[in-house]
Amino acid sequence: MYQKMVDYLEAAIISGHLKPGSRLPTLRRLCAQFSLSMGTVQRGLAVLETRGLVEGRRGSGVYVRESLRERSTEGARIAVLAESANVEVSYCAHALRGVQEVAEANNCALTLYFVRANNLLEKLQTASAAAELLLILGAYDGQIAELPLNLPAVGLENHRDYNGRMSTISMDPVRTAELAGEYFRARNIRRVVVFTQDIPCHRFRCEVFEHIWRESGGESRRFIEPFYGACAMPPLDPDEGVLFSSGTYQQRLAVHYRERTGRELRHDFTLLSIDGKSLLVPGYLPVSTITTDWVEAGRMTMQECLRRLRCPGSPARRLYAGVYPCYL
Repeated sequence: MYQKMVDYLEAAIISGHLKPGSRLPTLRRLCAQFSLSMGTVQRGLAVLETRGLVEGRRGSGVYVRESLRERSTEGARIAVLAESANVEVSYCAHALRGVQEVAEANNCALTLYFVRANNLLEKLQTASAAAELLLILGAYDGQIAELPLNLPAVGLENHRDYNGRMSTISMDPVRTAELAGEYFRARNIRRVVVFTQDIPCHRFRCEVFEHIWRESGGESRRFIEPFYGACAMPPLDPDEGVLFSSGTYQQRLAVHYRERTGRELRHDFTLLSIDGKSLLVPGYLPVSTITTDWVEAGRMTMQECLRRLRCPGSPARRLYAGVYPCYL
């Protein structure tokens, strides 16, 4: 009868929602919240104490332990949400290889859920119900208002941390900006048009580029497209460089430009995209890009999952994967 309460409090502690040293609600409050008797609540708290998550202080209450006992990740249940479109060739598929390598080496159980924009929230609820940690592969934080329950979470190509609940891994934005600046300066470009979709990690990497580019004397203007918005391009000057926040966005506009003009966008303008999808996805038009090792990024992501599971209550972190250029 106390299992629902135990699961909820355990998840809140492991995710960091209840901080080390914080006091749990009073027994009366827990009784009312979970519709349990006083004795049943006490038995549930005893289970949490046995697991090393809480400690009772005579006359004061029950507290989250200041130094939480490291837990085993053997058999840990991790729900993985990943892009379903072109999964065999997308960067998510490459990252998933790295995730699976580390999970197998540590005997973790992965349950994979393929998602699309129209079923994301439904899949999120289903995946969270039977998991100890939520792993999101893909830039879905722009579509998720809140994370379900109190599970710890880790997101690859995400930027929102949901008030410290989600660790995020993405391409190093500073080094990406530096490489992009070097690329345009080497081609005598002074003004850059930055194309980005309204996605948190994409906007952030573009903001970092613009800051560094302007600090070095360059000029820029930004064009923001709503997520999954209509394909549109403002007028471009041939002397301007063009930076795309993602390979997907670059591909869509390049195809649109070819259909409208009969010409190749990369032949008429100095282009650079970020994330390397043009190297991974068959049919994508070739373009100079800055990318990362997505398999290694997947390994990094899974290692962060293990850290969050081993150390209940450990804070979420922001991590960045190394990047390198692939220029035509």
